[in-house]
Amino acid sequence: MHRSARSILSIFKENPGSNFSTSQLVNKIYSITSPKLHRRLLYHLNHLKEAGIIDIIDEKNKGEKVFTIKVNSGEELLIKDKHKPVRISKQSFNNFETRKLEEEKIIERFYIKNWTKKINCILLRGNLFDSIEQILSYMKVLSFSVNDVIGITDFSSLIETEEKTKKLIEEIKLIGEQEDLIINLIFKINDIKKIKKEMLRNLIAPNIKITISTEENIILDYYDFFKEILLLFKDNQAKLFFQKENLIVGKERVYKIPEKMNLRSKCIVTDLLSLQIDIDKIVKKYGFSSTIRKVFSKAAKTVFKGNLLQREYFDENYETIFSFISEEDLCFNHAKNNILIKTDNKNDIINSYLDSIKKSIGMFCIQQEIILKSCGIPTNFKIAFDTISEKKIKTVSVINNFSNFQEDLICFDYTSKKEREVKLTDFL
Repeated sequence: MHRSARSILSIFKENPGSNFSTSQLVNKIYSITSPKLHRRLLYHLNHLKEAGIIDIIDEKNKGEKVFTIKVNSGEELLIKDKHKPVRISKQSFNNFETRKLEEEKIIERFYIKNWTKKINCILLRGNLFDSIEQILSYMKVLSFSVNDVIGITDFSSLIETEEKTKKLIEEIKLIGEQEDLIINLIFKINDIKKIKKEMLRNLIAPNIKITISTEENIILDYYDFFKEILLLFKDNQAKLFFQKENLIVGKERVYKIPEKMNLRSKCIVTDLLSLQIDIDKIVKKYGFSSTIRKVFSKAAKTVFKGNLLQREYFDENYETIFSFISEEDLCFNHAKNNILIKTDNKNDIINSYLDSIKKSIGMFCIQQEIILKSCGIPTNFKIAFDTISEKKIKTVSVINNFSNFQEDLICFDYTSKKEREVKLTDFL
């Protein structure tokens, strides 16, 4: 596929419900307009029309054509290409139980555009892969199915020759950019010391987040070593994370790595889909009443329905995924759905009420599992409840800003001009 044709499809992929004139597309792709560029793009537009991918819906003054993508609401168009297929989907009408609550901003579904088509977070265990080529082939396949982040543990175990490592870094950057994903590279503290500064410099990129797993107080024990690394990140206006928990850092969220994992699985799906309930908005609009329980019941049913649609979508794409990835290597056993509870209210009565609701939804999950298994669909259906806490994740700019490692995650942030401590959403 020609680069111009792919650029046209990229615009429709980002705006599947919109129509564009030739002039609008020329401006978006080339940033300037001219008769020559107009004719050039029209050539590719006509080819896409002949292929049945786009259609002309209107003609403006001077015969300028207006194009639309030929995909119906709730459907997906797959355009095959020898380099990389293009998927374009149009969001279907929201017929979930939570539709009205979403309109009222009481419930929010995260990554709503691909809520039932992509998972939020997946972990690749670097030390289990046979080669750089193998992990890259897995990443390329899985990246189509992830909304937020791919975490890679024991990244240092993948480092081979300088040439191969350079290729690995370039490919990882490209995957992150193309699919708008964060790639979180996780190093053990003893391994990071073996890595050349030049390689670390090459890893600094907008879509890559680097995390060093360490222990309380150990940063100060390695003061001189870390000072060098931090200067490197400061020079490149980047962020560097330290953690004492097993975490994966996404775009704006933090995911917890399961404590017990299948010893052989190279790829662990940790988080499927999530929605958030704002308790304070419920209380403000409806008062402290049984409405809270009803909202959670609708949320659970929406998560269950979303889970089934997600499963259906992955079943449809089963052959594509598992033609590249062994079934043994991809583990869904630890995957969970999340209902995130947002509240500033510390009321013990509300907390007690929420505990009762959680138990009811726990029973709902068990019942759904029993029904699915009786229908010959062996599956796990889990909903995890996480409260968005007010605990601070320490953000600093110099190494001696703290004397011990109290927080689960510390971020050395050199992207801003002044040192600050910010509250990040914490879903641990």
